[in-house]
Amino acid sequence: MPLPVEDHLAILNLAYRYAQAFDFIQPDDYANCFTPDGVFDARPVGLFEGHDALRAFSAGAGERGGDTGSRHWMGNPVIEGDGDEASMTTMLMMVNTGAASSTGVTGVYRDKLVKVDGEWKIKHRHLTFEEPPEGFEE
Repeated sequence: MPLPVEDHLAILNLAYRYAQAFDFIQPDDYANCFTPDGVFDARPVGLFEGHDALRAFSAGAGERGGDTGSRHWMGNPVIEGDGDEASMTTMLMMVNTGAASSTGVTGVYRDKLVKVDGEWKIKHRHLTFEEPPEGFEE
């Protein structure tokens, strides 16, 4: 049976909570968007497995300057699933904030999602960059 509208809305809310938790450097909220063994594969930037690694990655964003100095803009989500498992593909554009804002990174998120105790979580998120971020090479 296809996912009900309520699950689609909960998954979209998860995606938006993820973005805000990262952009505003809220490491616990960021890690809690994932299952305890959740994975964020953003190579060449890094591969982050489990809440401790995810929390450290998010906290490290603050070391890159105040809040992250960027804002996630996600769109064109396609959500498919059945029961307690789903997938979502979302386009990403990160905008660098400040006096001369600019596009920082663009890419595509491909997620495997699971419902845990009635709440949707990211089990595995893979980010494919359109062009690697400055300072990283494929």
